[in-house]
Amino acid sequence: SESVAPSTPPSESSITSSVPSPVPPKPEIPPDPEIPAVNHLVIERTNNSIRGTWRVDTTKSIPQNMLPPLDGKETIRPNLKLKSTNGAINAKVELVADDRQSRAVIKAQTTNGSVEIQLTSPRGQKCYIELSSTNGAVWAYIPRTFVGPITTKNSTGSVKFAPAMTPNVVTFSETGGEGSHFIGDYEACGYGKGDWHGDELHLKTTHGSIKLFYVGE
Repeated sequence: SESVAPSTPPSESSITSSVPSPVPPKPEIPPDPEIPAVNHLVIERTNNSIRGTWRVDTTKSIPQNMLPPLDGKETIRPNLKLKSTNGAINAKVELVADDRQSRAVIKAQTTNGSVEIQLTSPRGQKCYIELSSTNGAVWAYIPRTFVGPITTKNSTGSVKFAPAMTPNVVTFSETGGEGSHFIGDYEACGYGKGDWHGDELHLKTTHGSIKLFYVGE
């Protein structure tokens, strides 16, 4: 059965010892090109983890009758969605398309467990990523070509950017457990001057740390 979150949040020290954290990965190994590309793939599991490698091709056409219904709050169908209840998520994702295509939408969500995503985009396709957990760490490994806003939200736990990433990060605000940041030169790329169609990353956990790295760190 699903675990019930305590009515009173545990102390940060108890969270640190009890919340699962991802294991730092080995140096990045590109996904096997023989792995078939997918699009609009949804994997949902209960009391089980989700681990794997996926090549996402946003240009790939999928028969309408094979697509699951959208969640109630969704208006755009994700190109890859991983959802677990009581289980960790660990995924390596390669974007197959190039920078002429619309950005890929990647989502990973769990209740009790860590979330770790390593994303590569060899041909420069942009991405919109949402990662969230209730009780668990959230770690994101993104390409060095990533330029865009990052939001972080957690009640207990730290938010850390890897040393190699820190010089490229602009922090706009950190208040009430929520952070607003930007990786890259937001003025040069015109961020805030109209609709944004570039890279975007949203990280959220209630009890756990949030860490960001470049792929390969």
